[in-house]
Amino acid sequence: MKRIFVLLLLTSNSLLSQTTVIADIYPGVNDSNPERFIEFNGKLFFEAIDLNCGCEKIWEYDDINPPFLSIQMNSTLFSSAIRFAVVFKNKLYFNANDGTHGYELWSYDGVNTPQMVHDINPGSLSSDAKYFTEFNSTLYFQGKGNSNTGNELWSYDGRNNPTLVADINSGSESSNPIHFIVFSDNLFFQADNGVNGKELYVYDGNNPPRLAADINTGVSHGNPNNPMIFNNQLYFMANNGVHGNELWSYDYINPPTMVLDLQAGVESSSALPRAIINNEFYFSASTNEYGSELWKYNGLNSPPTVIDINEGPLPSNPRSFTSLGNTFYFSAYTEENGAEMWSYDGTNALMVKDINVGSNSSNAYEFTFFNDKIIFRGDNGTSGKELWQFIPSTLSVNELKNNNYTLFPNPVSGFINLKSSYIISNVEIYNTLGEIIKNLHIESDNIKMNVKSLNPGIYIIILKSDKGIESLKFIKE
Repeated sequence: MKRIFVLLLLTSNSLLSQTTVIADIYPGVNDSNPERFIEFNGKLFFEAIDLNCGCEKIWEYDDINPPFLSIQMNSTLFSSAIRFAVVFKNKLYFNANDGTHGYELWSYDGVNTPQMVHDINPGSLSSDAKYFTEFNSTLYFQGKGNSNTGNELWSYDGRNNPTLVADINSGSESSNPIHFIVFSDNLFFQADNGVNGKELYVYDGNNPPRLAADINTGVSHGNPNNPMIFNNQLYFMANNGVHGNELWSYDYINPPTMVLDLQAGVESSSALPRAIINNEFYFSASTNEYGSELWKYNGLNSPPTVIDINEGPLPSNPRSFTSLGNTFYFSAYTEENGAEMWSYDGTNALMVKDINVGSNSSNAYEFTFFNDKIIFRGDNGTSGKELWQFIPSTLSVNELKNNNYTLFPNPVSGFINLKSSYIISNVEIYNTLGEIIKNLHIESDNIKMNVKSLNPGIYIIILKSDKGIESLKFIKE
């Protein structure tokens, strides 16, 4: 097993200056604690504490003006913050409680007052609709309808009332479907039918959901979770009852297999899929030798390689990953600098900035890509946990100018056209999870791409030429 020691601190003044606080929403040392970021209608929506009430409210940020309270989103007196937000068919859907109907499914069109989609669990009881995932132009989620069923799989088509897809754990007990992902034209998720424990399920959109694999046979839990797609394989963490929580893969043809028993025996490495760049798969895992660190795997037979950020058995605890092009960003810990923002480009692990200088932690977290910037929550030691931004160097060095390209139509439903003043050598399309969707090697200044097969949503195009790198954004209808 290869080991890479990387503790390289970034000291370039030009890059450090690009990490700045956007706003001290709750002035002084108090925390506004911005979280649950989601982009909708060209704005970033998030939750943060308002100093006037000391309570969480919904904020908007347009990348021009300081963050401001969302008038429409706060016009409904939610008794709690919105949760599990997702964009679906040009509306923002989320879980919220108005104090009357319990936690239910709500929608917001960006203009009018938010509306409850339907009181799925009637009255003051909650359906607690959550874990929304789009599949075949339908929104799937976990929810509870009434006392006759538990938390089960539901669907919503954007027009009719939500419907129960299947009572997987029949009766009032819950199957608790979670960890949804679309793979091989099917919806995969974890569920418990009351007989096989928490295992991997598959749903094709027509026939009843079925057990895809009983990883930990019998009533014990295989607990497949945090799935990610890489090289036409589904990777996830699971436990077969013999080797602890380890990294597994599944091709939808053969039974799932464990990639490697990193923490040998019944102990767990807790290997969690994190990011994909440069045709390599990255995950975090914990071993007695290295602690909780970052690992990479090429999907072949070669063993994973550890990237030992906090050298030795002490953990760096990498978490909160977001990818852009050939680099991903995350939070990691070292004794010298605490928990700070880091980047990795496939070769070098770099601390972006020591925001809370010294061994104290900024606890930079919830990294979200928005308008060519990475927005996150951070604490510099004097202003509390507030809203920060970072402009990646790949977007600020040798950057193409807007007047040198034309992208149309946007939004797009079929073909997208790209005209440039430069010869483009490579085009990559990423989803908002940082997963590469298309990779086109071409030498042209006039490109036409078929994006009909993409699910509706926001996508990022990375253009490469001898003039530099440019990121564009488009909406697939």
